[in-house]
Amino acid sequence: MRARVVLLLVPFLFDPGAASAQAPPLRSTAPLSESEAIPGRLRVRVFDRTLPVAGGRAPSWLYATDGFRRQGRRELVLFVLRRAKESAQAFPEDPLRLLAALFEKGSPGESFSEG
Repeated sequence: MRARVVLLLVPFLFDPGAASAQAPPLRSTAPLSESEAIPGRLRVRVFDRTLPVAGGRAPSWLYATDGFRRQGRRELVLFVLRRAKESAQAFPEDPLRLLAALFEKGSPGESFSEG
């Protein structure tokens, strides 16, 4: 049985709203949603994306943070794969809580690393 959701959490150095060689192409440049995961401290934007996978491309949601930099930390991007027939607008909210928890757990100047 295939996994329902696959998560990839990486610190990012690119603008998630811009298509580039570093980032998979956007289906649209406007976010699906922008919300305050922690009011006044952490914003999260959700984008409709596709990721390269074995045999083609997979639809996904990209969750991009805005707030870690103000603490001297690297911003994070979280990819969540979605089913092909699942609406892009039906993104789950659990990743917002995960990113908020990561924000609260770290110390200023402390960053996550790749790996």
